[in-house]
Amino acid sequence: MPKIRKNLVLLFTFVLLFTSIHGVSTVAYGEEETGSWETKASMSTARGALGVAAVNGKIYAIGGYDGSQSLNLVEEYNPTTDTWTTKSSMPTTRHNLGVVAVNGKIYAIGGGTNEVYASNVVEEYDPATDTWTTRESMPVPRRALSVVAVNGKIYAIGGYNKTGNLKTLEVYDPTTDTWTEKASAMTPGQFISVSEVNGKIYAIGGSHRGYFLVEEYDLATDTWTIKESTSMARFAAGAVTYNEKIYVVGGGRVNDKSKNVEVYNPATNSWSTEKEIITGRYALAAAELNGSIYVIGGVHANEDTAIVEAYTIPQTSPPAPLNLTATGGDSKVTLNWNAVEDCDGYKVYRSTTSGEPYDLIESDVTTSSYIDLDVNNGTTYYYVVTAVNSNGESDYSNEASATPHADEQPTGDRALLVITMQNGLEKEYDMSMTEVEEFMEWCNSDNAEPYYTIDKDYNVGPFTSRKDYIAHDKIMCFEVNEY
Repeated sequence: MPKIRKNLVLLFTFVLLFTSIHGVSTVAYGEEETGSWETKASMSTARGALGVAAVNGKIYAIGGYDGSQSLNLVEEYNPTTDTWTTKSSMPTTRHNLGVVAVNGKIYAIGGGTNEVYASNVVEEYDPATDTWTTRESMPVPRRALSVVAVNGKIYAIGGYNKTGNLKTLEVYDPTTDTWTEKASAMTPGQFISVSEVNGKIYAIGGSHRGYFLVEEYDLATDTWTIKESTSMARFAAGAVTYNEKIYVVGGGRVNDKSKNVEVYNPATNSWSTEKEIITGRYALAAAELNGSIYVIGGVHANEDTAIVEAYTIPQTSPPAPLNLTATGGDSKVTLNWNAVEDCDGYKVYRSTTSGEPYDLIESDVTTSSYIDLDVNNGTTYYYVVTAVNSNGESDYSNEASATPHADEQPTGDRALLVITMQNGLEKEYDMSMTEVEEFMEWCNSDNAEPYYTIDKDYNVGPFTSRKDYIAHDKIMCFEVNEY
């Protein structure tokens, strides 16, 4: 489609899968991981500017452009059999649309059609029934938008229409079928790659915004921040999140169909390289499924392609825990941090001076909190935490410090409640004695509710609350340590 390629904008579809996945180690530029790319079965139709989403172990390729017209084609890929199957067509033919999965449904948003330059159509696909349903239209019609799902909602960013390039951010709630406007991006543009890590969305590259630009959107504060730029011009690339890192694949400028793969680590605000894809292209779509990145379709050598390539991500040690905090009390320091997916446990290190070396003080922590009782009031302690799984130990978390003081003791008696579950898991809670007594009363009752709810008022992050539900019939024993 050379005649209209100058107007082609890739829709990027990025699927956040909440499956258990292993970590990815950071490498410097020029170094390579041990993963590999391999060619998979091609789609039945060559196309670029399509969208993809993964649901229940399958990948769905939707819409796109075949060199002469927009498409409503829907194909389902089964990675187990390496085969494609044609499914029910999308009601509205379009390309440069947004496609994303939420709660087992796939949403096709906006894009350009054979008749409409920029659409605001929203259609929902149910893979279980192979049916389509029309949903509430997007307020601002646009094509070349980028979409990402976070906490059950869809964030639609940027794109363009006949008014020009956009920096619009609108949020769709599938539960209520409503749209809400949020703070616009700092820079308008199209061809943007987007992905999410820990409640923050990253808008990477894009045309008419410098190609190298990276902006971070914080859902909790509804604000945007400039982050470390990419090492190469990024336009019409694919992007996926895997274990708290973002893989950006292919793209480039219109005449630069890159094979390059970069990895962004939000925890360190840094970039590294991965192995190149086999076929350089832009206007591709990308999805992560079961620890592999799938790159689908796109434009190669000025022609649309049906090529599919997959990268098996090396399974290495988990990422470092994020947002470690330390709070001093009377002869104790309480540590909290963000939980790490696919983590078997944590190690806690301590020093009386800032920076390494740290001494290991606990090697078998199973929750994302720890109370250090082996401290002296008036002494400042410095802590770091690592995550551990069968593949190894992560890097250190950020350093956090606290100074325990007698006058910081909370009003009233308190205790450390340690609950041992039947599977051997220990859960620790710093509670008032009143709360402990309420738990004991529930635990000893013959007519107790099946679950006991414990509010966790730390590391709430983007959530309104965090709660643990303790099953009555799963408790083996518990220990109360008063202080």
